Amino acid sequence: MRRARMRGWVEGLGLTVVLIASLAWAQAPATPAPGKLTRLVVAVAPLGWDTNFTWLQSRSGMLDKRPALEYLVGIDRHTGSYIPELAEQWTMAPDGKSWTLRLRQGVPFHEQWGLFTAQDVRHSIFLMVQPESTATDAGLWRTLMGIDKQDTLEAITQQLAQRVEIVHDAEVILHTAVVAPELVEHLSANNDLVMQSKARWDVGGKALYGQKVVGTGPFAFVERKVGSHVLYRRVAQHWRHTPEVPELAFRWVPEGVTRLATLLTGGGTHRRDRSAPASGCAGQGHADHLQSAHGHRAYVAVRGPILRDAGEARCAAALCR
Repeated sequence: MRRARMRGWVEGLGLTVVLIASLAWAQAPATPAPGKLTRLVVAVAPLGWDTNFTWLQSRSGMLDKRPALEYLVGIDRHTGSYIPELAEQWTMAPDGKSWTLRLRQGVPFHEQWGLFTAQDVRHSIFLMVQPESTATDAGLWRTLMGIDKQDTLEAITQQLAQRVEIVHDAEVILHTAVVAPELVEHLSANNDLVMQSKARWDVGGKALYGQKVVGTGPFAFVERKVGSHVLYRRVAQHWRHTPEVPELAFRWVPEGVTRLATLLTGGGTHRRDRSAPASGCAGQGHADHLQSAHGHRAYVAVRGPILRDAGEARCAAALCR
């Protein structure tokens, strides 16, 4: 009898434990379902002069400008081969000193600065070779165009009128001062020659260029707060690819510890991803990733050049998965 009573007490206790555990499990708050990402924030150490001028800093300082800009020749993310971007075709003459570029038509600059044409190619080369240019490829392009750094703006303009022959709006011929069989590399997204609007320069010159980064890229410039951040908003129905993320921001955070703290104080859950960048993000580097509890923003702390083209939606998706 005593043994039966003891067995009943143990079974009752077990049932009580099960019921309590089941109740606790039922009352535990469910993990909130992630919402739609509205802003990708890249926390990165300052890259140089915090400026909108593309020709007054080295290549590494272009990270925060690339989302708004495009190149004549693109780079295939999977193979690294050259692909058409703002130039649809390029052909080298037998002597290796002339390259004919057939340009893509109907591509608009942001803020209604007109369509991209051959005039913009000549102008973009002018920005690269002008005396005050300190871009990584400035010396190379001066050599290609037969220009000396001490030349006057008038002399440079006259030289480029000969070196950059405009056949019509959709075709330009580059006549180099030296044999340049590798010119396509210097026209590509691996380097510095981004396409910018001549019409905008004609209206406001350097002062207007200093206000915003304006190009034909998949993200349009919103604001730059010097020492703080740069913000972009996606271009609707972009000719090449419309980003899935509505907004992209670069936040300047000098110290690695502070970059991590930025992630941790952003709210919600976070995970640390020490793996190499996913396919589609060129370069080497790692990232810390945070997504808010409601999934509206993702924060990425960059250690190294993890992004080649922040406008690419697949790259953003790889970082935010």
